[in-house]
Amino acid sequence: MELANGLELMVRPFLWVGWSGLTDRSFPSYIVEFRERVGDRGKIVEWALQEAVLGHPSTTCFITHCGWSSHMESLSNGVPLPDESRIVLRYDIKKKVEELLSGKIIRDNALRLKGMARSSISKGGSSLVNLEHVVSQMKS
Repeated sequence: MELANGLELMVRPFLWVGWSGLTDRSFPSYIVEFRERVGDRGKIVEWALQEAVLGHPSTTCFITHCGWSSHMESLSNGVPLPDESRIVLRYDIKKKVEELLSGKIIRDNALRLKGMARSSISKGGSSLVNLEHVVSQMKS
């Protein structure tokens, strides 16, 4: 509910992907009222290909549950993300998103990390070289 209220307070367009399969039930009942309040600026779906969403040019930040693949996909697409080790309240969500979207340094750093991630998996990059080494060791 805090996430919904934080998204509403931001007064910005958003995509909320909330997979009900994690809880074995559909979206909570407050979602219907929430959809009415945010109108056309918010889209709520149960599933989307995360890598495609993060790679889309209109994606400016990512609020995450802090899973490993979320971090790696966000990093490799140059999308900054807010995360905390506690329950984040609605005002914190609004504040963090505003900080991310108004901070040129944060965006520049995210794009720099994107370049580093991409180069590490490119031909001659450290990650690709290490992977090739592991594969060659497994073959021998």
